[in-house]
Amino acid sequence: MNIPLIYLDNCCFNRPFDNHTDDVIRLESDAVLTIIEHCRSRRWNLCGSAVLDDEMENNQDIVKRVKILYLYQTVSVHIALNKYIVARAEKFQQEGISVYDALHWASAEYAEAAVLLTTDKKFILRAKKVSRTVPVVNPVLWLMENFYEQ
Repeated sequence: MNIPLIYLDNCCFNRPFDNHTDDVIRLESDAVLTIIEHCRSRRWNLCGSAVLDDEMENNQDIVKRVKILYLYQTVSVHIALNKYIVARAEKFQQEGISVYDALHWASAEYAEAAVLLTTDKKFILRAKKVSRTVPVVNPVLWLMENFYEQ
């Protein structure tokens, strides 16, 4: 059986540690934690990358960084930065995708991930306009779709 590979961007790893007074943030946080738990139990595989490593290391909140790195330990596949990823990210940038988002997307594509999950609404909206092999989706919507498909 082929176990899907999931790529969570940095926004997703941060979401459980954001302010939960907003209903959307709370739902996204629960979805991210549920996805990570299913990756821990090997229902799905979690993809990490050099791009994620870099973003996480730049987090100035040390307490939050430690918590995020704990979640990140669930990663079972790690993608190093390479020429293909950089070239593909440059093409995504030409389509209006930001530098880090483009690098995440290119890393997910290189890893042949089933999906790139993000809580970044702008990224999701821009990604819908770009030809791609890996869909960019909100974790709540993706999780609901995948639970219903079982």
